[in-house]
Amino acid sequence: MLMVKKKLYLTHPNKEGFREKLYTPLRKSGLNSQYDIILPHELDDSNYDSLSLFGREPDNLIVLAECSGHATGRDTELAFAFLLGIPIIGFYKKGRMYSTHHKTMSNAFFQYRSKDDMISRLEVAINALQTIPEPMKSSIDPKAWETYRDQVAQIRKYVQEIF
Repeated sequence: MLMVKKKLYLTHPNKEGFREKLYTPLRKSGLNSQYDIILPHELDDSNYDSLSLFGREPDNLIVLAECSGHATGRDTELAFAFLLGIPIIGFYKKGRMYSTHHKTMSNAFFQYRSKDDMISRLEVAINALQTIPEPMKSSIDPKAWETYRDQVAQIRKYVQEIF
């Protein structure tokens, strides 16, 4: 049986220096060999069709969300990921502002101090997320979780029909 690498999709504000601050550390980390990391603006600044990716592979994907500051595109991607039940790991740079909805939508959420700290905490969060039983991945009670999963299944079916 062919093993498919889990995908990590990074969503982030397109502030100056994001490639050096986010992309380079991820590519140089051990995560790069363990996962298929999708960096949407690695080659150029054109828009990436994340919704198609989310619709095609919701069970093989974790969204990494750099939440420092405002970014409309990132927030839209997070909303779609959340609606499709795709795990989200949110993180922000110490001293920077973030919106509380980022924390609410995330399965894991942390603050980091440096590039190395960011990678270290991402590794821990990704590993923990993959070992937590499904109902515990959310703070909602089990009955609400079942209802949520049913709704997610309906949304996924609809999105897959589109794509």
